[in-house]
Amino acid sequence: MIGSGAIAAPSSASAADAASNAIASVIERGSEWSYYRSTTTPSSDWQTGSSSWDTAKAPFGAGSRVGRVATKIPSSTDRPLSTFFTKSFTLTSDLPEWSWLNTWADDGIVVWINGTEVGRKNAPTGDITAKSYATAAPSTTSARSNPVSFSIPVNLLHEGENTIAVQVLANYHATPNVSFDAHLVREDTPSGQAVAPAPAPAPAPAPAPAPEDDSTQVAPPASEQEPPAEEPAPAPEPAPAPAPAPAPAPAPATDGSGSATSDPDACGAQAMLAPSCGALWGVYATEGGSNLVTSVTDLEAKVGRKFDMTMRYHDFSTHVHQGQFPDAEEQTLGQDRTLLFSWQSRVSDTNTMIAWSRITKGEMDSYIDSAADRVKAFGKQVMIAFDPEFDNGPNEEKGTMADYASAYRHIHDRFEAKGVTNVAWAWVSTGYLGDGNDDRIMQGYPGDSYVDWVGYDPYNFYTCNGTGWTTFADKIDQKYHFFTQGSLGTKPQILSEYGTSYNTSDPALAQDWHRDIPDALKDYPNLKALVRFNSPGALGTGEKCTLQIENGPGMLESFKDAGLDPFVNTRGN
Repeated sequence: MIGSGAIAAPSSASAADAASNAIASVIERGSEWSYYRSTTTPSSDWQTGSSSWDTAKAPFGAGSRVGRVATKIPSSTDRPLSTFFTKSFTLTSDLPEWSWLNTWADDGIVVWINGTEVGRKNAPTGDITAKSYATAAPSTTSARSNPVSFSIPVNLLHEGENTIAVQVLANYHATPNVSFDAHLVREDTPSGQAVAPAPAPAPAPAPAPAPEDDSTQVAPPASEQEPPAEEPAPAPEPAPAPAPAPAPAPAPATDGSGSATSDPDACGAQAMLAPSCGALWGVYATEGGSNLVTSVTDLEAKVGRKFDMTMRYHDFSTHVHQGQFPDAEEQTLGQDRTLLFSWQSRVSDTNTMIAWSRITKGEMDSYIDSAADRVKAFGKQVMIAFDPEFDNGPNEEKGTMADYASAYRHIHDRFEAKGVTNVAWAWVSTGYLGDGNDDRIMQGYPGDSYVDWVGYDPYNFYTCNGTGWTTFADKIDQKYHFFTQGSLGTKPQILSEYGTSYNTSDPALAQDWHRDIPDALKDYPNLKALVRFNSPGALGTGEKCTLQIENGPGMLESFKDAGLDPFVNTRGN
């Protein structure tokens, strides 16, 4: 038996919990599980009893293309169809009012609680044996990008030891990869209130023809690629200065709505510019107004609040707008908004990429030093992301991941030598996990003392690239937890770009994508800032994507409703 520590009722630590359901983890992601992989079904009581199998930490993976895993299950010549997992947990007499298991199906999955099945995904009907085939064959990337949840009836749980059992099915004997992890959650309502059913997660979409890849570059319209507009492609992060002292948190800490909370840890990781609780609400907007300032302020008038943060792309040039940041318009916006500079190692006018090794060798120091002088003179706190989406395919011609990390550190060191102290440094990848890219991302990590914020760019492309509809929470879940491993868990996170396509078949679902964001963020306390990409854009393939805020009926209104939620309106704008 493993992981059988007693799980008490979640503490009603905050006023927010007193007003809404309290949610707590029973089994965390990355926990230890017992596992067994064979062509023969284990003993008949395997779903209910403690096992003598091997134990190890999730996520588990078998095969060569399962991304970052904690436990690699050895492959065998007989290529079994099934992998079995069990884990015990102990509940006190205060049983949960509602609980559910968040996981994924790679390829298929069946889940039991105390011997009773609670659900299956991509699995055949009828009895499940060790020789049952999954009914679909999603890639590991697609499976992990499209989570599935199983609700657990309270009458299946009891005081004392409980057992969860999982059987993961392959689609056929030659299936090269399987993977598994799970998160068991409980939800309780304040005393005297009726139990509100947990929101049903969107069904996991059918596997896409190809794995969804958030690294697909989204570019603003061609008009923004001409002077004086900035270069649109997402940029790698600048080298961060040594981690500044954490911003002092107000006492007492708040939950983003002004309510005091007795648990500071619930507010997530802290660093320069990070709010003590809640999250900064930002936007990338360079069109719709007569200039950059009105592009932002006109949108603010529509949504009834001021944005906390605005983002803009820049390059290594002397162009008055594309290269020389902060320019006059940015300085105007930056008086009461945080400026995020996405600084790309390229020259926009000639579409010339700059090798990262040239930066490390000092060949671009004149541009770096000039930028440092301008930022220092501006005086207000800003954020810089050097070559965001550094792991994206188009950046491969700039060098290796080690070259990127070296260039990042070099830029940071030049700023530090200039005495610049008003920069929070962001390290931003695509966040695309799988096919070995998670390892590539970490190979580009400059080091803890160089990174203040960790970022990634999630998009619900939907029909734009032929993938299924994905909720905001499902879109960020795996990436969020990937970036809370080890020392990265001390860093606040930012979505330096994010957005969604419109769902013409279900407009209400599309509108809820925005409205669900504030509540979803409460489950991801390290996520401290998000910047809505407000441009039609295009994929790297040239395919147009309607990713701007007003991409369908009701979308502007839903974005407005989300932005007025106290959790993301921490300044009361």
